[in-house]
Amino acid sequence: MSGRKRSGAQNRKRKREAEIAFKKSSVLLAAFLKKGKKEDEAANISSLESEDGGYQPSVLEHDVGANVENIAVSEENIIQTDISVCAERNSDNTEDRETQHSDEPVESNEEDNISGREAANNKTHYDVQSDAVPDVLKFHDVGYLDFDEVTKLPKVPQSLRDELITLGPILFQHTDNLPSLHGERSITSAWFKRRLANGEEVNRSWLLYSPINKAAYCFCCLLFTSSPSNSRASFELKNGFNKWRKPEKLKCHENNLSHRRAFTTWKEAERRLIDGTEIAAIAQAQIHSEKQRWRDILQRILTCINFLVSQNLALRGHEENLNPRTDKNVGNFLALIKLIAQFDPVLAKHVQHAEQNPGSVSYLSPEIQNEFIHILASTVKSQLLQDIRKSKYYGILLDSTPDLGHREQLSQIIRFVDVNFQTKQVTIKESFLGYIEIHSKDAASLEKVIVERLKSDAISLADCRAQCYDNAAVMAGHISGLQQRICERNNKALFVNCDNHSLNLAGVHSSKQDPVVVTFFGTLENIYLFFSHSTVCWEELKRVLPITVKRESATRWSARLEAVRAIFEGLNELVQLLEKLSEDSTMTPETRSGAEQLQACILKFNIIVLLQFWNTVLGKIDRVQKRLQDPTMNFKEAATDIESLEQEFVKLRDDLSQAAVENAKTKCTVWGVQVNRRIRQRKRMPGELERDAGLSPEEEIVRVMKNVFDRLQQEMSTRFSRLKDLNTKFGFLLDVKTLLSDTDEDAIRVKKKSRMHMELLRDLHITTQNRYYDGKQSDWY
Repeated sequence: MSGRKRSGAQNRKRKREAEIAFKKSSVLLAAFLKKGKKEDEAANISSLESEDGGYQPSVLEHDVGANVENIAVSEENIIQTDISVCAERNSDNTEDRETQHSDEPVESNEEDNISGREAANNKTHYDVQSDAVPDVLKFHDVGYLDFDEVTKLPKVPQSLRDELITLGPILFQHTDNLPSLHGERSITSAWFKRRLANGEEVNRSWLLYSPINKAAYCFCCLLFTSSPSNSRASFELKNGFNKWRKPEKLKCHENNLSHRRAFTTWKEAERRLIDGTEIAAIAQAQIHSEKQRWRDILQRILTCINFLVSQNLALRGHEENLNPRTDKNVGNFLALIKLIAQFDPVLAKHVQHAEQNPGSVSYLSPEIQNEFIHILASTVKSQLLQDIRKSKYYGILLDSTPDLGHREQLSQIIRFVDVNFQTKQVTIKESFLGYIEIHSKDAASLEKVIVERLKSDAISLADCRAQCYDNAAVMAGHISGLQQRICERNNKALFVNCDNHSLNLAGVHSSKQDPVVVTFFGTLENIYLFFSHSTVCWEELKRVLPITVKRESATRWSARLEAVRAIFEGLNELVQLLEKLSEDSTMTPETRSGAEQLQACILKFNIIVLLQFWNTVLGKIDRVQKRLQDPTMNFKEAATDIESLEQEFVKLRDDLSQAAVENAKTKCTVWGVQVNRRIRQRKRMPGELERDAGLSPEEEIVRVMKNVFDRLQQEMSTRFSRLKDLNTKFGFLLDVKTLLSDTDEDAIRVKKKSRMHMELLRDLHITTQNRYYDGKQSDWY
């Protein structure tokens, strides 16, 4: 302040402001103080903060606190309005009131403040043990409040404001944690006391100290800011008050009109919270009750949907309505809801309300059901993706198939290793992530779809270590197939065929090697079709055959084995049954004719020979296929089984052919089937010099069986080349005994030979080792 003398206008202005403040203080004291002796006056003054009550702050007070800059109201009108409000609020107690003239705000004693706060302990809005508790409540420090960067004012939500008022300011004063600086001024415990005009000493309950900011704040001004933007005190700003050399600022702030208004609003809000009469508290209780009711309803609805989808049951019905107009099926979902409602009062009340008020909110419509299903699926997928990212390295399994809507869909499966460091268990998991609709089946389009899906799932393609598709050229092609395109992006993503599918394709292609073999399997199919079209014929077949005939399958070779085995083991009974049906006059002409033709097809030398041949070959293939389907099977054991099967086929090539021919000749002799026939010479084409060899029926069928063996070995050698290469590179990792042996020459040679392949696993090994050390599991590793 400069030493220049103030003008008359300035003096009049300061005098007018002092008169306004004096009148305002007089009105407030007249409304809250009792008439009595000095001892009673001091007691009443100290109990003001814990006993003063009222209702919601008036619109005028709220507007002054929130938007005082935009309200053009004179201070004289404010005083008159406050006088009328206070008079109306305390009309029943005005007889015992008297006006006291003082420039000091009335404060409460510490004991009364504590008792008021203890009375509101069960009205908290936050759980102290919860993670959602703000730091200001955890550490009891207003310095943790969130302040606006522009206005520097605190941003206090209503729930936090109510909680701070309920707890009271004494927890935030930190009078026992004040700084003690030698040679420097700082806040002391004397700052929290003040002496009234009558000599009584009371606490400054509004004064707070923040240890984190080392500054002082005003409790009521932080919660109910009412001062203009150009005259705000540092007690209500972000940095607080820390000018300890100017204690006069303390008295200046508590005599300020804005502080008095905020103090009054604080006391009114405190009384409403203690009495439970606050409108916001009542509304909040109603909102909480309604929210809990809907949560209980939604929990039951989601549980029903989760049960139905887990059991793969349809939710919809013929008429999805709680009040069906007919006896149509309402569906599994609504039927389950009605069933539970018979025993659950919450759901019973909800169903009753939905039935009585059609169109009201019920969360039972088909659209809501689909939305809930998608939410559950999204939650499950998110958890699966989290486990996959935690494991880091993975393999992808893809296959496409059309659905009933004739849309091509690509199934996505991720295979990864789940390591549980607590239970010390390692589990190999395969997680189905969903279907991807595709519009083109070329390798470039499939590559784009897969890369985009992995990117949307936040899975890095660089962490892929394996690919597994079917044997289609677009997937397994080594030049421009999908696996080659992925390998160009990540050369560590090794491609592995489906071994079971590869063995199945080897059998399919070998069975199409010769027309005689194709005719054989066609005859087996005709046997099944003949007996399956009539229930009478099927019952006769079941009565005479120990094994029911099966139809062949292009994808499941075990079905072909069952079809061949049923005919091979019951060939005599089948021939007799067909002969009986062809001579039975009670049968239809079509049945009798079909039985006679089928009997003639079966009683052929080639069919009888191939029955024993394929029964032996398919039995050995089926045994290996079932081994490959074992979840515990690894690639080393698979490669060993495939190699053993190839060697066994080499041994059987000559022996099995001759044995099948000899057995067939014996049966043909018994049934009178002609073995030898006229040798037909194939006509030579123009320019062809070689003549037909003119093989006998025995030599011809032997040639066919040997061709089948040769094609089978060729297919297996080609299709399992990747498996053999994988076993050569990494098979030694599964040979634990050899790895533990340091003196075996073979083990040393294998280790040296496989050193170059260990580069592919180096990054995986290092990452796994770091994870073990980070998880404090180095002893297990």
